[in-house]
Amino acid sequence: MIGRARTVLTGLAALAVLAALIVGLPLALYRFGGSPLPRRMPGWHDLVRRLASRDDGATALAVVRDCAWLAWLLFTVCGLAEAQAAVRGRRAPRLLLGGIQGAAAQLVALAALAFSAPTSIGSSAAGMPVVTLDSMATPDIAAASPTVTVHAGDCLWSIAQRYLGAGDRYPEIAALNYGRPMGDGQVFINPSVIRPGWLLLLPASAVGAAASPAARTSAGPHVGHATADPQYRRRHRTAADQEGNGVTNTGSAVPAKAAATGSARTGEVAASRPLAEHADRIGADAQLPESAVFVTGALAGAVLTSLARLRFRQRQARRRGRRIALPANSAVLATEQRLHVATPGESIETLRHALACLETGLLATGQQLPDVIGLHVTADVLEVLLTAPAADAPPAPYAVSPGRQGMCWQLALPALGGPQTPCHLLPGLVTMGATGDGYLLLDLEALQVTGCDGPPHLVDQVISTIATELATGQWSGWYELILVGCDGLASLGRAEHCDTVDQALSVLEDRCARTAERIAERGPASIRELRLAEPDDEDWGLTILVSRIEPSAEQLTRLLDLAVESWGGLAALVAGDAETADGRMAPTALQLAPDPQVPDGIVANVAPLQITVRPHALSGPEYDAIAQLFGQAANVSDVGPQDLPYAGYDAPPWIPHAAAFQPDAEPAVPSAGEVGGGEPSETDPADIRTGYLPLAAAAAAPPGGRLDVQILGPLVIAGAAEQLQPKHAELVLALALAAPAGLSNSALRSMLGADPDHPRPSDAVRQTIARARRRLGRASDGQELIIHAGKGQYLLHPETSLDWSRFRELARSGRADDLRAALALVRGQPFTGSYFWWIDIPLIETVRAEIVDAAEALAEFELLAGAPRAAARAARAGLAAEPSAEQLWRAVMRAEHAGGNQAGVTEAWRRCLDAIEDIAPGGDPHPDTADVYRQLTSSRPERARAR
Repeated sequence: MIGRARTVLTGLAALAVLAALIVGLPLALYRFGGSPLPRRMPGWHDLVRRLASRDDGATALAVVRDCAWLAWLLFTVCGLAEAQAAVRGRRAPRLLLGGIQGAAAQLVALAALAFSAPTSIGSSAAGMPVVTLDSMATPDIAAASPTVTVHAGDCLWSIAQRYLGAGDRYPEIAALNYGRPMGDGQVFINPSVIRPGWLLLLPASAVGAAASPAARTSAGPHVGHATADPQYRRRHRTAADQEGNGVTNTGSAVPAKAAATGSARTGEVAASRPLAEHADRIGADAQLPESAVFVTGALAGAVLTSLARLRFRQRQARRRGRRIALPANSAVLATEQRLHVATPGESIETLRHALACLETGLLATGQQLPDVIGLHVTADVLEVLLTAPAADAPPAPYAVSPGRQGMCWQLALPALGGPQTPCHLLPGLVTMGATGDGYLLLDLEALQVTGCDGPPHLVDQVISTIATELATGQWSGWYELILVGCDGLASLGRAEHCDTVDQALSVLEDRCARTAERIAERGPASIRELRLAEPDDEDWGLTILVSRIEPSAEQLTRLLDLAVESWGGLAALVAGDAETADGRMAPTALQLAPDPQVPDGIVANVAPLQITVRPHALSGPEYDAIAQLFGQAANVSDVGPQDLPYAGYDAPPWIPHAAAFQPDAEPAVPSAGEVGGGEPSETDPADIRTGYLPLAAAAAAPPGGRLDVQILGPLVIAGAAEQLQPKHAELVLALALAAPAGLSNSALRSMLGADPDHPRPSDAVRQTIARARRRLGRASDGQELIIHAGKGQYLLHPETSLDWSRFRELARSGRADDLRAALALVRGQPFTGSYFWWIDIPLIETVRAEIVDAAEALAEFELLAGAPRAAARAARAGLAAEPSAEQLWRAVMRAEHAGGNQAGVTEAWRRCLDAIEDIAPGGDPHPDTADVYRQLTSSRPERARAR
């Protein structure tokens, strides 16, 4: 208590000296010496005359007075610079004024002691960085003064916590050391910047015991301390040998240097002990299968949706007999097939409904928007994570999670269908990864600025994945996106792409200036609240910056000033974990390390939240492949059917790559009557693929008793003796598309697996073949419909037919009757509900194009023949397979106009716009379509003979 009183008195005395020098000195100078500013500016002649005449003492006194005024001005500038730095917890600028700034800094530091409020915050020794207390005497240190040697992992707050009993007493240590040389050519001038090896003076009341090196903590940043001090309550850098503390497996700092793709390390950086322990608690096999599916599937679904929008533009410009451009690289097309496998389905819409429900409830009750930092979704509960307990109870059907001290709201899943209005609650949501029992989404806006630290290749993977997610989809509300170093996503047209961080910061500064002007007009307000109240006002929207290039210290300073110190509405995710010149860091860090349990996996710790997740990031080749898919899809130039990759899809087999698998030596599957020991249960879950509904009741057998596989609409296998399970139907479809060559057992193992990386076991394939044979029945000659051709090769009986093969034969003839028969085979969109990963993308595009071309050709023929009704029927038959085919909508409008049905023209135009909106929201029709509608609605119809 006596020591505290002495400290306060010292601070008050320093404050009095500062007041005397800054306020009292100018008053005294003005009283006794007058103003330093002359009544009039002396001319050249006045100066010559004054210097040439004998001085009576007035000139000398004037020089002394002016020098005193100048010294006061310099001291005042230094004092103000040091004071603002102390208040803001930042490094004061170096003014190069010799000892004047040092004296001002000493007085400001002492004055700050009067206002430092020490608190007794208990913490375990294991939870704080520990140091060694030395009693060594040096020439400039009193022998009785205790000292402490700074080690990697220390900060001034933690040293004060350990040796003074309260971290908020760190100004006492700072006051004792201001201006002292630290022995390495540096001087202690900023409490936030200390280096290992520095010897700091401690107050005489300091107590504490030395700690062994093994007991010291890692040299990584501190996540924040329990204090009101703005410098140390947020994440901050600690003492380290070099900048760029990383996730390491030792207690020492790891040398690092800034790199374009993250904080580069010398040598491989392994998982830290705490991070590895978190990974152990997650458990690689303990995750819900749905979690991993969602984390990768959310991105996959967004990528495929964006790809569909680009390909819609390609189909708009495609000419008859041509194909849209696809990548010729088979590995790139295989990446698209993998994306189809990962798409999760309805779980994403369930989450959007839950968010819309929360937003509607908050607006209806008029509650203040809580500080939401993210969402944790499990199999049956959605948890809304808060940074602080909300003032009000959550709106129904949400409830406060029990045992979470009001820091979490929850909603039982599956949520009811949400409102149809757009949701603007959390536009900055991004998928962080899988947890032990679910998956985590965090709000980048709440995190403000997030640095991604770790091995460079992991940093680049995670940032590229998040950039791709933000550029292709959104969870809740619109945002402006600025990308640095993500040129592969430029073809999407979704983001503003910048070459450098400086260029991106200039864009952000312009945006902040506009927002500041609007805020000044309205008065202080929360950007989030304004966004919910006025969702159509672009000035309240969120702007997100994602950079694969690590910012410099100066660039990070600009970014923090914009995102943290401004009105808000900004968020940033950047590579690396840089530090500003005054010791500030990004408020949040995503600390990455290789997953010790999963090969090529990643484990990440979100600091200061201390949440550990497993990100499912795109690999470098996957990101490049997606960029190539987008780049090719942005190319509206069409190609010929003989160009790559379409060259192999002009005739059977329709899946040439799978049919090319070499036969293996697997034993043949015995016929249904030869299976010994009885067959396994037909309800064996191994044959039922999750996410696929069983087929409808078996269709009637076609004429002649043949088995007919129909893909020109929902998958139907007509003529089977019994209802087929989904896996049986997949087997039959694969063999039908591979006819007449058939498929080897190795090909079937790969194709019937969940994805290319998980082939189906041989025994499971054999069981599937045996069961499918029994359910299919036999052909008219008594043979089984799935034939073993020898050497592990399987094919369908010759009596089996495929509607796509018949369509091609009829359409190629070009006769009107054959075209009508071909279009009669079309029942809807091809492969509906039966898209398997192994179905080749060029085959799908070939089927789309040929159906549209046949329908367009027949519609033109019927219209020329004076049969507008038949023309409209032909076009609509093609639209059943491709609802957004504008060539066919133009044909419908012409047919309705020729038939004298102007209302039909308008209806066709409206339905065309609806079809475009479903695929490419906000998209425009092709200029040819708009021209046809304009011409037809401005001219009188010519009544034609209806047929």
